[in-house]
Amino acid sequence: MPNAFQPNEVKGGGSGRRTLIIVLVVLGVAILGLVGYMWWRSLQVPATPPAPVVTPAPAPTSPNPTTQLVTAAERDRVRFRDVREIQAALELYFAENNRYPLAPLSLVLGTSSSNVLSAAGFSGASQGAVYLEVVPTNPEPGGGPYLFESLDGTTYSLRFRLEEGTAGLSSGDHEATPLGIDEQPSSVAPPTGPRPVTPPLPTADVDGDGLTDAEEPLLGSDAAKPDSDGDGYTDGSEVGSGYDPTLGESARLITSAHFKSYTNEQFSYTLLYPTSWEAEAIDEEDSEVLVRGGGTEFIEVLVVGNPDKLTAAAWYAAQFPSLAPTEVPQLIAGGLVWALAPDGLTAYLATERSIIAVSYNIGTAESASYYALFKAMVQLFTLASGEQPLGQPTEPEGAPSNI
Repeated sequence: MPNAFQPNEVKGGGSGRRTLIIVLVVLGVAILGLVGYMWWRSLQVPATPPAPVVTPAPAPTSPNPTTQLVTAAERDRVRFRDVREIQAALELYFAENNRYPLAPLSLVLGTSSSNVLSAAGFSGASQGAVYLEVVPTNPEPGGGPYLFESLDGTTYSLRFRLEEGTAGLSSGDHEATPLGIDEQPSSVAPPTGPRPVTPPLPTADVDGDGLTDAEEPLLGSDAAKPDSDGDGYTDGSEVGSGYDPTLGESARLITSAHFKSYTNEQFSYTLLYPTSWEAEAIDEEDSEVLVRGGGTEFIEVLVVGNPDKLTAAAWYAAQFPSLAPTEVPQLIAGGLVWALAPDGLTAYLATERSIIAVSYNIGTAESASYYALFKAMVQLFTLASGEQPLGQPTEPEGAPSNI
């Protein structure tokens, strides 16, 4: 081959190989780049997507009656429903107890001391069967408190007030009774004399003499004989009048060996009580004294001030605006005039400086073991000389009382 052709052949062959190498390198780089990109993408996408975050909805809140009942019409509708609800609960109570809850004076419903209706009646805490777990109250503004009253449990009065009227009832005062709801307030004239006293039922009294079996040993009388001393008077009638049932000839309980005395120097009174019981002042001023014999029932003497020098009846009526002083029952004993609570469990005596309350506490029980004894302790209660009682007897001493 001529030498002149050899350089051209060598030059042409080297150029082709270089081009092929460059192409292969570029292709390799591209493949590596694609592999690297896919690997990077795999790191960015999780295998399992996270669960979505769910924000719980806020719990519903009860509407505020004060802000919701913006109109008088709305409040009247609630009052009407409240009264119907209370009436239904009262009928359930009556069906199981054969009477309505007792409330000798107007009781404001729905307060801390009357916010539940149970076997104990309207009270601050349920006891036994519950008939109305939450006693409703008047939706304010406007209207008036729901007032309940039942003297003897045979009927009741539930008074309320409407602003504009609803359900066929006009605006103003209304009264609900077991017969329904009247459109006009009660037109019954208030009593002109003292209200009757309805004391609790006594516990067991085997001989039927008016003293319970629990009282007989405290007074020394015979639980099997209605007239222990044979003087013609039953033991209960003698004790209730301040006489000793174990001794004839008009012997007074004030001299009985079955009683001892507690004298309160601070408030100038003397109280007689059974010798087996104890009397104890529970405050530094001696204004509160408990007399008890170990059981759940006890007698308490409480003294408060009487700056306005009111009689016992006037003071008691001032505590209960629905009661006039002439309606307050009274008891005359030992020349002292006592005002009585309509349930017969508290007697009030007024002096120029104090109101003295003698109370018999039976808790939530419906029967009492020591009611005759309580009456005797009131009969035997005396004031120290110089302590001036207020009020004068309006009937001869010894006349029948309604305690």
